[in-house]
Amino acid sequence: MPVTADEQVEEIARMWREQVRRPAPLPRDPYGFDVMEIDTYSAGCIDVFLKSPARFVRDKKRLQVLRTCFEDINQLWDGLAADQKEYLGHLQQIVSEILMWHARKTHGKRAKAI
Repeated sequence: MPVTADEQVEEIARMWREQVRRPAPLPRDPYGFDVMEIDTYSAGCIDVFLKSPARFVRDKKRLQVLRTCFEDINQLWDGLAADQKEYLGHLQQIVSEILMWHARKTHGKRAKAI
């Protein structure tokens, strides 16, 4: 487990490299959420985060997008196929790490991300 904020960013970057190599099983879900949008919005925010973590600390809009994507995955979870759960579960883990990193940077080590 990463100890410093910089190590946490390195771990997020590693997880992201792994994620982008996965095939994305993303058909429309039965609940009316467009799973492709969750993937696309998350990817954009993750990319911005990795390019400039320091600037991301103040990026309230993208933080809210990540929180929304995290919650949307939770809402979809029971209706997803196994391959979708694997893909979106890993994506959600990356989002969670970024939110925890942000909480750590803005509120200290014991802050909750969501």
